[in-house]
Amino acid sequence: MKKVAIIFSILIVIGISALLLGQISSAKNCQMKTKEFVISGTSMSGIIESGERVQVEMGFYTCNEIKRGDVVVHQFSPDKDPLIKMVRAIPGDTWGFEVGNKDINLVVNGEILLNSKGQAYKISEGSMGLLKLYYDEHDGKIPLGAYMILGNKASGSFDSTRFGLVSKNDILGKVIKK
Repeated sequence: MKKVAIIFSILIVIGISALLLGQISSAKNCQMKTKEFVISGTSMSGIIESGERVQVEMGFYTCNEIKRGDVVVHQFSPDKDPLIKMVRAIPGDTWGFEVGNKDINLVVNGEILLNSKGQAYKISEGSMGLLKLYYDEHDGKIPLGAYMILGNKASGSFDSTRFGLVSKNDILGKVIKK
């Protein structure tokens, strides 16, 4: 009986050690670096203004979940400056379009999407084309690893309405301080 207790104690110590080492190792993979960006452009006006300096936790999403409403830095193209946009739809969200008399609005989870000023996002039929491909391909559901990011202009900006859903791999960090 004493041997069983000793073996059991050793196994517990080994298990706790392995758990702690796993947490330490995973914390090493979560290293983030704060980087300052100066905003140029008005696509996030009302949330972040042109000329404003923001702090970004680069690598934040290596260890953290991307949430709806996060303001993120997105690398659209390696030879262009990164974009700062807001995450408006996340994996599992349902989305689509509501066609009105003269406007097409984005709908996420059954609600017309509004910017921070309470204005509905309006997209053109031309912009709807690329998004419609994503919509059709994924049956109106945001797939795993994909996100809809938008500026704050109701009339649109260079965002998911222009280039479609984005991959988590292209989201470089989270704006943490304005």
